[in-house]
Amino acid sequence: MTVTVDDKKTIWNKPIPLRPFVYVTLAIIAPLFLWVTVGDRASDWIWYAQHHGVANYEGILIKVPFPWRQEDTLRGEHELLLRRASRNFGMIDESIMINQGKSSPNSGRERIERFRDVMLASRLSRQTTVETYSADPFVDSNYDCIISRTPTPEEIQLFCVSADGPWNLILTWGKEASLADAVKILHQLPITGKANGS
Repeated sequence: MTVTVDDKKTIWNKPIPLRPFVYVTLAIIAPLFLWVTVGDRASDWIWYAQHHGVANYEGILIKVPFPWRQEDTLRGEHELLLRRASRNFGMIDESIMINQGKSSPNSGRERIERFRDVMLASRLSRQTTVETYSADPFVDSNYDCIISRTPTPEEIQLFCVSADGPWNLILTWGKEASLADAVKILHQLPITGKANGS
């Protein structure tokens, strides 16, 4: 490259130093890319390792399947919020909310019917189905559950109410694989004051 300075021609033989610019750019972009692609999943793994997979709901310890993690809730909210990174990048995380409502005769049936009405009213397409969910003998005898399935995009909502008490479990933005996790958590909730530990 020839450069003219004060009517004198100077030969510029030095290459432009691109390497430092590349390093700086990579140092900025690589962490952002990693956080966007695996940040939430890394948070799941870190929480699970730190807490040994045990969530705490008002002093009740509940073993949760890997890689679900407990999220903080607003002060005064009596609920346990579990979350796991979506299996599809860029999609909303799957979540399970557990709480206790007031127990009264027929209250569980009323909650199921109200939730069924909400599911039917919020259907995204005619392909959405809402039906009773049967998991296994333990869940069937201790909970009333309904499930909503939407195939495109795949989304499952599961709502379960304990038959003998006030437990509610709601799975939202779930996938088929998350149903097994929700059932495992239902086995962990204390029914009639005793932990099930199955």
